[in-house]
Amino acid sequence: MSSDLLYGASVEGYIIPRRIATLLLLLPLSLALGQHSAEQSGEDSAVVGLENAWKQAELHHDVSAASALLADSFLYVDGQGELQTKAQYVVGIGDKSYRPEEIKNEDLKVVMYGDTAIVTSAYLARGVDSGQHFAQRGRFVDVWVKLGGKWLCVSSQDTFID
Repeated sequence: MSSDLLYGASVEGYIIPRRIATLLLLLPLSLALGQHSAEQSGEDSAVVGLENAWKQAELHHDVSAASALLADSFLYVDGQGELQTKAQYVVGIGDKSYRPEEIKNEDLKVVMYGDTAIVTSAYLARGVDSGQHFAQRGRFVDVWVKLGGKWLCVSSQDTFID
């Protein structure tokens, strides 16, 4: 075996140490991955923004704003395990007997899988429901999919913690 193979490669009469040659070969790949990470973090931010818009729609009973964030095929599993369609869910947002005063997400995380984002978070909701004060802790999982260039939530599952 020649010493070039062990210690470096020869390029136009110059000897390049193997580590430098390897780094030069991997540089384009690392730049491409870095660009992907930057794009992904932009997508993460977009999804976090949509989560915040959804929270505001709930606080203000804005049915049209919430509806615009949800795919027509949206399915929701509430804290008691009941399944709701998009139409059923948005009726609940418009219900003025439920008046949240605060909805606070804690430890929100977004994991991207191409054009799909999985969002997990704990939350605290406080307000009045049918004349009774409430404070509810829970955890949710939302699934967002980029459809036709627009992020829409296709599924949400809520679990009450206490």
